[in-house]
Amino acid sequence: MDKDRIHQLSAALTISERRRQETQRLSGVGFWELDHQNESLYWSEEIFNIYELDSHTIRPNYEIFLSLIYDEDRDLVHKTYQDSVKLKTEYCLRYRIKAAGSVKWIEARGITLYDGQGIAVRSIGTALDITEMVAAQQQIEYLAYHDSLTNLPNRKFFSDRLNAAVQSIGQGCTNVAATFIDLDNSKLINDRHGHAVGDEVLVGVAQRLQSISGPADGF
Repeated sequence: MDKDRIHQLSAALTISERRRQETQRLSGVGFWELDHQNESLYWSEEIFNIYELDSHTIRPNYEIFLSLIYDEDRDLVHKTYQDSVKLKTEYCLRYRIKAAGSVKWIEARGITLYDGQGIAVRSIGTALDITEMVAAQQQIEYLAYHDSLTNLPNRKFFSDRLNAAVQSIGQGCTNVAATFIDLDNSKLINDRHGHAVGDEVLVGVAQRLQSISGPADGF
């Protein structure tokens, strides 16, 4: 093979690798590969970016990967992966990781490849940082049950909790109480001082209610 051909192939390989890296960077999807025979773990550059780690100073392995997972999620992630290898199935799960002092949500997908005797050879998969998406979903769920101004539970929250309390009465629970609170002259405050001041009054009342409520109360 002449030098010109070698140069062309090298240039094409460099361009292909750059495209792959840019695709992962723009999509936010990282790629990993675990070699079962050599027990070596490869992380793409985007995986290091997600974990906020320096690819030049850290050599990844499975133990390091597990140590970066949020404590409460570690057993679930390990079991899900081990089961997928044993049962020869793909997996997809969400879990939290510890990245530079912050917590991130990851959506991971993976599959294992086997030889002719059914022995695991390589596991490959992807990881996507879905922290912003999870935060948005949690905010939507929160606003569905809470007033956006006072952060107090709204009518739907009260209705759901009341129905659950009524059902619990038939199951032996008898300590159920509902409290109705009315603010006198709230309309007068709005008319005289404006809705901005009226909102401040509502927020102040809400904060006082929350400060005296217990963990089982609906405030």
